Amino acid sequence: MISGGFSLEVFKQWAPSEINLVTLPGYCVAGTIGHKLMSGKPTGIDLDKDTHIDVRCQIHQLSFSPHTDAKGIMDLVGLLSPHHVILVHGEKPKMALLKGRIQTELVEDKKEAEGILVMDKTKRAKIVCENELMLKLGVEEHGVKFAYCCPVYIDFHEQTSHQLASGSCVALENENSSLEAARSPKCSSLQILHRRLESQICCKNLKGNPDYLKLNSITIHSCSRNFCPYRTREENGGRSMQYFCCSWSPVDQDLAWKLISVMKGSDTSLAQDICRMQEMP
Repeated sequence: MISGGFSLEVFKQWAPSEINLVTLPGYCVAGTIGHKLMSGKPTGIDLDKDTHIDVRCQIHQLSFSPHTDAKGIMDLVGLLSPHHVILVHGEKPKMALLKGRIQTELVEDKKEAEGILVMDKTKRAKIVCENELMLKLGVEEHGVKFAYCCPVYIDFHEQTSHQLASGSCVALENENSSLEAARSPKCSSLQILHRRLESQICCKNLKGNPDYLKLNSITIHSCSRNFCPYRTREENGGRSMQYFCCSWSPVDQDLAWKLISVMKGSDTSLAQDICRMQEMP
């Protein structure tokens, strides 16, 4: 700004000659020699009542500043969301204007957000959500899930009653044909399980379709594999068991094991716990 020091001493020597060039980079505060030169080339400048400088040199202004501009400050404050912002080194009217912008645009309408800070191709920092980042990187989402192949005992009478209730039985000619119908694939073990759980659990969130049952992240479907990797050796008391593969996310770990206990019939008192867990916000 040529307000003093070495720059002022050099300007005194260079200003009187037309072959010299003075380049002013960036902003100059009003009242300084630099501001007078940028406002219009003067023929002379009075430093004080005893010192006058003839100005015949060339004057050039270069748009450069080591400090960020108002937009850069707004972007920085918006990115960091600090609790306090202190404005220094500037003219009071412009600092007051910037203070007003920060208060109205970044404080009063402040919104919290979670994301991942990344650097884009233009070397600018930006915050993106997890799904957007995975899309940009071209990677698939990976999640942790638990699985268990649950044994459930379903007797013949339960199968027959479910067929009659669901209307899946046809008019039969004799008792032998009734036995064959009850063992037919039309009698879905998944449907029987769904009906059993509905009668024991007062839960409206349990959804069912022909392929699986759904409760939050818990998915249940019939397992017909002889050697399921999620099945453990358990005593069945000589009874024929139906197996259902259950999978769930870690957030539903407790709920899943309570539901499995009800499915196995080992602790039907947990049905009320499941209802309470579903009613929690």
